[in-house]
Amino acid sequence: MEFEMEFEQKIIHFLLAEGEYKDSKLRPDDIKKIATFRACSLINVEINTAPINAFQPQKNDSQSLLPERKAQYAFICFLSELDDEKALELTLSPKEIIKLRSLSYIDIVHLTNTLGNNIVKVSVNTRMLEMAIHQRQKSHKRQTLIEELVKAGASKLYMKEVYLLPPKKYKFLRNAYQLEKAFGRPRLLSDEEALAVYNLWLKHSPLPEGEAYLEIYKEINSISEKQINIRNIVKAVQEFSGESSNAL
Repeated sequence: MEFEMEFEQKIIHFLLAEGEYKDSKLRPDDIKKIATFRACSLINVEINTAPINAFQPQKNDSQSLLPERKAQYAFICFLSELDDEKALELTLSPKEIIKLRSLSYIDIVHLTNTLGNNIVKVSVNTRMLEMAIHQRQKSHKRQTLIEELVKAGASKLYMKEVYLLPPKKYKFLRNAYQLEKAFGRPRLLSDEEALAVYNLWLKHSPLPEGEAYLEIYKEINSISEKQINIRNIVKAVQEFSGESSNAL
């Protein structure tokens, strides 16, 4: 079943996808999650009905939308799609509701260009919205790291214990990236390979563990003739440091 967004949620979705926050470069699913989470705490909406009441549709008046009115045009379109209960909640009168619904998209362009600079006034709780954006960006970064580690050969056990990745999700990602099944223990690295891995570990160890392994994977495979995956890397690091590994 397709999700039906509420008025405030549509506005937030627009701001994140096409409006002033589009540079946050969120994925569609991230935008949807922000828009559907406590939308009323992120924005406050006021409706100025005077331009609606004053507007008279013009016959054969086709014109292009002014670029600076793009957001207002979208908001008025959202307003015209409201059900009766929500429209009345926003203090629109029944007469204004009927008038809005009678407007064609060409009429709304004309209304927006001539009178519609502030019909829908949106005040953004900048702090709350930026916190929500940051949280989604952080979540996206973590998901990207998980996918990169799986592609680089991290074991199912490691991903489950360190990143709480369910085995079914691990299998799904391996299938998605068309990775061969990994059987047995990782191959033994030569002394030279193992030392090169450990030296890179010393270089990248200030990073979180998974990120460090991934950086080592990228660097070592740029100079190694044979493929060295995350399991090889973990084994080499653990042997040099004398620790046991849950990534094998």
